[in-house]
Amino acid sequence: MARVRALLRRSKGDVKAPAVIRTGQLEIDPEKYLVSFNGSPIKLTPNEFKLLLLLAARPGQTLTREQLLEALHGAASSFDRSVDSHIKNLRKKLDAASGDSMLETVYGIGYRFIER
Repeated sequence: MARVRALLRRSKGDVKAPAVIRTGQLEIDPEKYLVSFNGSPIKLTPNEFKLLLLLAARPGQTLTREQLLEALHGAASSFDRSVDSHIKNLRKKLDAASGDSMLETVYGIGYRFIER
């Protein structure tokens, strides 16, 4: 019984996943709110950081505007285009740092992070 209890206790999520997300030369540290590309820091607004973290945590997966709005503001509205504006600014900053596009628009659906 003690062994089973110990196994159950260890499987409850006490093991912490790696905090830093690395994809190619892009590094995202959610605990410190830092983003860098090839060692050079990229300055992002809090909403841009949240969007990048959401998308980079699920590379290749398409997230809808509603999902992104819900994560940013807590309420989704199909008429709110603030996500598009944040993505546009985030795309400019990432493209300037890397010279390559990491965010892809999926027409009519949402956005996807591309690992490079």
